[in-house]
Amino acid sequence: MAAQVFVDKSTVIPTAWLNDVNTTVWTVLNGATTAALARTALGSTATGDALFTTANATAARTTLGAAASGTNSDITSLTGISLLGTTAVTLLNETLGTAVASAATINLTTTTGNLVHITGVVTITAVTLGSGMRRRVIFDGALTLTHHATNNNLPGGVNITTASGDRAEYWSDGTTVYCTEYTKASGKAVIPSISAASLAASGYLTLSNGIIIQWGVTPVSSASADVAGTWPIPFPTAVWSAVPAAGGNSGNAFLSNLAPLTLSGYSYGSYSAYATRHGTDTCTYIAIGN
Repeated sequence: MAAQVFVDKSTVIPTAWLNDVNTTVWTVLNGATTAALARTALGSTATGDALFTTANATAARTTLGAAASGTNSDITSLTGISLLGTTAVTLLNETLGTAVASAATINLTTTTGNLVHITGVVTITAVTLGSGMRRRVIFDGALTLTHHATNNNLPGGVNITTASGDRAEYWSDGTTVYCTEYTKASGKAVIPSISAASLAASGYLTLSNGIIIQWGVTPVSSASADVAGTWPIPFPTAVWSAVPAAGGNSGNAFLSNLAPLTLSGYSYGSYSAYATRHGTDTCTYIAIGN
């Protein structure tokens, strides 16, 4: 058993092995009797002492050069961070990046923000976007988005004509770039739906984008006679086209023309190969407008 040693010239520890430990510590610290002397013996400075002896958290942060409590102003970049099971407790704001000029292929992978404007009127046929990435875009002008099964997968598989203020969201699974949302500034549906209809023999369909399709059955009144007819409903703005079709018994009656066309109706010439069927034979037509 080691002999008792006065390790600091005033203290004796009854347990002998602790005297050996304290003797070693005393030697390492060069007989230091204060924290400052101990730091000097270790080649340290007073900086650390100022941090660990202060009772003031603000002073401790100042010593470390850290930001004020509750802020993250000292964090300028977080790359490759994985947050699993995390609940946001504050606002999550997206950065508006530099605008992207429309082109046959636009690159949304390299944008400087999650939200960007698309400028210009060049038709877009393909979009580049990395796997798992999501971008929101705002169109500044009228252009055509061309549907493609993998490079520009649009809602409903149909092309879209944009307008200023239209918004879209793109997402990629690494194989396909999807347009997962599209909102028209006008509030109209991207894929027109039927807003009104009459499915009678003379009827119509009104689509949500304003297009109206009408059809009708009109009698053959007399050989080569021009007769006035009316559409099932008036066209509010314009009649784009009207096409007559043959009718009657085995197609022996027909409309020779539909003209002139007005918003409320039309004039037509009709003919039947059998004069005795004037007034009983009928012909049909289809018209489209808005």
